[in-house]
Amino acid sequence: MAFNFKKFVLILGVVLALAGVGLFAYLGYFNRDWADDWCYNADFKNLGFLETVAGYAYNVTYTPSRYAVTIFAGLIYAFGTLGTQLMTPLTIIFWVAGQHIFSIISHTWPGIGFRDG
Repeated sequence: MAFNFKKFVLILGVVLALAGVGLFAYLGYFNRDWADDWCYNADFKNLGFLETVAGYAYNVTYTPSRYAVTIFAGLIYAFGTLGTQLMTPLTIIFWVAGQHIFSIISHTWPGIGFRDG
């Protein structure tokens, strides 16, 4: 039986990628709010979701670069610590779904993706 280098590299790559995703999922259990998350949670509690997000128009203490973070913080705020812990599996699910959608698109649209031939 001959050693197949390409197959070995492919299996090694898959194992390393799955190990990385597994470690990411494991560490996600230990996610907690810190730094700005507490400020956003206080704003959500006192102002509500829409007013906190609208605060970017008139509140000079917010930076526009944190706009998306505020939206996601507001969506998980209702779940407390569990919401913070759910961000890791949601990230993995969205990543896998995105990869799946890209693979479908790459086989149906010409000029997109990587194909043989």
